[in-house]
Amino acid sequence: MCSLHSLLRFSYLLIFFTLLSSNPTLQTTLISPVSKDKHTNLFTLSVYLKTPLRPTKLFLDLSFLFPWTVCNASTYNSSSYRYIDCGTDFCETLGFGGHACGNCIDTSLPDKNCIPVDNHMVCGSFPENPVTRDSYANDVLIDTLALPKADVSTQTQLFSLSNYTFSCAPSSIVKGLPKGVTGLASLGRSKLSIQAQISAAFSTPNSLAICFPSSSKSTGVAFFGSRGPYYAFSHSNKIDIAKFLLYTPLIENPVSLGDTEINYETPSNQYFIGLTSIRVNGKQVPINSSLLTINKENGFGGTKISSDVPYGVLESSIYKAFTKLFVKEASSSRFNLTTISTLVKPFSVCYSAERVMVANGGPLVPTVDLVLHRDDVVWKIGGSNSMVRVTDKKKKLDAWCLGFVDGGVNNKTSIVIGGKQLEENFVQFDLEANRFGFSSSLASRSLSCADFKVVDFANFFFIFFILLFSNQTQQTTLISPVSKDKHTNLFTLSVYLKTPLRPTKLFLDLSFLFPWLDCDGNYNSSSFRQVPCDATFCDSLGFGALSCANCTDFTPSPNPNCVHIPTEMVCGAFPENPVTKDVNSQTVLIDTLALPNANVSSQEQLVSFSNYTFSCAHTTLLKRLPKGVTGLASLGRSKVSIQAQISSAFSTPNCLAICFPGSPKSTGVAFFGSRGPYYAFPQSGKIDLAKFLIYTPLIENPIGSGDTVITYVNKPSNEYFIGLTSIRVNGNKQVPINSSLLTINKENGFGGTKISSHVPYTLLESSIYKAFTELFVKEASSSSFNLTIISNPVKPFSVCYSAERVTVTNSGPVVPTVDLVLDRDDVVWKIDGANSMVRVVNKKKELDLWCLGFVDGGVNNKTSIVIGGKQLEENLVQFDLESNRFGFSSSLASRSLSCADFKVVDFVNTST
Repeated sequence: MCSLHSLLRFSYLLIFFTLLSSNPTLQTTLISPVSKDKHTNLFTLSVYLKTPLRPTKLFLDLSFLFPWTVCNASTYNSSSYRYIDCGTDFCETLGFGGHACGNCIDTSLPDKNCIPVDNHMVCGSFPENPVTRDSYANDVLIDTLALPKADVSTQTQLFSLSNYTFSCAPSSIVKGLPKGVTGLASLGRSKLSIQAQISAAFSTPNSLAICFPSSSKSTGVAFFGSRGPYYAFSHSNKIDIAKFLLYTPLIENPVSLGDTEINYETPSNQYFIGLTSIRVNGKQVPINSSLLTINKENGFGGTKISSDVPYGVLESSIYKAFTKLFVKEASSSRFNLTTISTLVKPFSVCYSAERVMVANGGPLVPTVDLVLHRDDVVWKIGGSNSMVRVTDKKKKLDAWCLGFVDGGVNNKTSIVIGGKQLEENFVQFDLEANRFGFSSSLASRSLSCADFKVVDFANFFFIFFILLFSNQTQQTTLISPVSKDKHTNLFTLSVYLKTPLRPTKLFLDLSFLFPWLDCDGNYNSSSFRQVPCDATFCDSLGFGALSCANCTDFTPSPNPNCVHIPTEMVCGAFPENPVTKDVNSQTVLIDTLALPNANVSSQEQLVSFSNYTFSCAHTTLLKRLPKGVTGLASLGRSKVSIQAQISSAFSTPNCLAICFPGSPKSTGVAFFGSRGPYYAFPQSGKIDLAKFLIYTPLIENPIGSGDTVITYVNKPSNEYFIGLTSIRVNGNKQVPINSSLLTINKENGFGGTKISSHVPYTLLESSIYKAFTELFVKEASSSSFNLTIISNPVKPFSVCYSAERVTVTNSGPVVPTVDLVLDRDDVVWKIDGANSMVRVVNKKKELDLWCLGFVDGGVNNKTSIVIGGKQLEENLVQFDLESNRFGFSSSLASRSLSCADFKVVDFVNTST
């Protein structure tokens, strides 16, 4: 679990996350760490991919048409990937250029929807390594990508995109790329670039800004979806780097021929700018001006920006004139530098390092000015961006070399601005304004890319994420805050839903078949999808009496395709409020759900899955539920309960544990996917509360009829039943009960004992209630307690005592203990005063009472005993459906513990 300091920090982060993610259209700026590879001098971009999310390092590329990732069945582990059928309009409009269709049986990864006998064809493409120019035919996938939010207070919160589209590629394709990369981040002008996909998902500007680091020991940053501000933090000062940018138009090269091995009859995806001249130390380099313009017929000439080459590349005649002038100016009295005769490939101009003075701006050499569309728009290149340090101890070589190379006479582009010239520069590619922004070297302002304070999670947290993700079966334990509502005395569960992720409060329910969410109004999520009314998949969802209907029949419908395909049939369901028993008919949706991981190193990181299935509902269904909830968290025995869906997504045990808080001012916790340990952190130290659990079998009630308004034929109950055999009061005094009431009638499902979170107090069948209260009153009046009931009890209770007569300790009011005896005499759920008694205060009526927190359930209630919320407070309980057992701790107060000791903060309450 997690330290108090870390969790308090987590709560502050979540406050900002909620405020900043509430309007994704205006505020969703995502970031990604950018690193430099020390072996290739090329750059990498770090993202989170797949489900569960995994930190992934990609080669940063400013030119290729689409992103790609290495896929093979042994290493690509994700529960959310999917293929795209060939021949669909979507396949044609993807923008993959020369895409190729292939049979689904030949895909890199298993196609879960593949029907071999139908010759099922899926979309394909041609991923390429832009360094080696190796190209392959492969499949197109859709999966989940996530990135942190840009605001400094929320960098540990992720926004996910569940429709991230990319190509698969074989592992051999990464040859020559930086070590550790498993794919390519396409950041060019294509509509399938990562920034274009983020822009489409979050309705943000199609704008990309990057600060390229100069060392493998520091980290830069990429900003997606924002034209600024871009805040750096230098010496405790917050500085907007956007104010340093100069702008020049982006120029489109109409011919892409030659950019890639596969010829796409489209304009180039590369970034060209209108360089008009080059100056060295203020002196202009003589250049054939025709080389600086793009030939509209063949696309030759011009100036582009590339991250695929480590150094600037100049056409031979330009290179010759440039180096000649540079050498001349460097030999002047101001610099007094003489080239060395030793050849240091790929450079032709080098100086002995001992002769070159170095300042904060790098080596003191002639400045190189790239003059753009106007004489006053100049990209200044100082020594830190023009010179490369070359050392070889064996050869006793230590030199500074001019970091530009001869590109020959046949290179398509005359001038290629390479990685060296981009280092410690902040640049912006704004495709909506069609302009390029540049800062020139930040070092000249005593700044660096490291001042953005971004950590490359793919490097720094690699060990943590290996532990987190390498064995999901054993280690993916997710948690959710549990809170008590002061008005209804019911409980809520907090989760993150939709894209971008939003903190969402749900009613915690232990009985209903499936989760539901209020979809009235504007359902804002870029990742939701409805379920087509395909008989097999629709029926297998487990929603019971699923109803298929026209998408226009679900009103309001968030389906953006419905207006275009009004005859589309989609799955529906019957969401129900288990308190009021109101019911709706609404559509089934699939969207993204995320929760924190219980592991100490990653609780500030969310684990998401993009196939969370639930029903929509109308706002009217929220009546009498806790304030602020927008849906229901189904935590019963159903196969579409939240814990069952998490178990399926992460291959973890179908096990749920909950610690119910005793006050609205404290927070409990729900654990998903783990049988323990469950660590709490009281003042005495770290304690595994799983060791306090006592177990009894879970019992299935074979008749679900009557549990819900809608009758689901031939379905067992989704509620949790246990085998209570007797009730004792004050130790050894047994309540006289008709034993037939304690067993479940297999014909009609009546009788037995269940656990419920939607009743605040335990309900007892009338004859049991009468016998129980009579014995309790008798024992409470004994000399051990000396309590006398008052004549005017407070509804819904019938047994109350004046508070001034009741002694209170850490375990609550001192009253007779209630023992629930389960499958054996030694398996006893002890209920002390903290769980048996309810404080009732009314200052106007001068009322201050302790009342017995059990109520009369009548004679017609289907279940004889319903253990309610009051009896669950400050108890840790476990529902293990794989072992088919129920674990309980009895009151934690008896051990001087509480649910608050888990140190979990409710991010929904904290943020509102």
